[in-house]
Amino acid sequence: MANLKLNLAQFLKLSIAGILLVIVTVITANFIKYSNQRPEIKRIENEAPPEKAEKMERGEMSETRGGEDILAVEFDELFVDDEGLNHAVGNVRALYKGKYELLADEIIYDRDWTHFLMKGKAKIRYEEANLEGSYLEYDRNAGIFRTNENAVFSSERIAGYANELIYFIEEERLELNDQVYLELTTRLDS
Repeated sequence: MANLKLNLAQFLKLSIAGILLVIVTVITANFIKYSNQRPEIKRIENEAPPEKAEKMERGEMSETRGGEDILAVEFDELFVDDEGLNHAVGNVRALYKGKYELLADEIIYDRDWTHFLMKGKAKIRYEEANLEGSYLEYDRNAGIFRTNENAVFSSERIAGYANELIYFIEEERLELNDQVYLELTTRLDS
């Protein structure tokens, strides 16, 4: 009888250890799987305008789909570089889908209007939320705004900064990574 109790106790210990091992393995596998799913964005960088570039002084451009304004860009100067990228320079303001206001010293974008790099004092405003950084990227295909250079954000209820920020437009979800600082504003009505 004592031998049966000892074997039962050993069996239970081994069973619990096995279950814990399976749980740790599943958690580790999920962590590895989901940590590698961050969208990658090709960074566009061109510092100096080519000498032969044709320049347009003070103007605006827009894109409309199905009678709806998708994107409108205002700028002091516009030129196209050797790689076919557009450079809107000086007091650049872009309005995306009538909701997102993009402000920067310079916005570099491709011909298809799918990838934007906002440089200088870059800022994105959406309703009462603001994102700021020395550069911000927008990838229309992935549906994200992103920076990995000291992003500052604020809204009515929360403010802070992080070294890396990704905002998923459709989900209206903000992901913050590396050196995150948050400050919540308390309200009496909630």
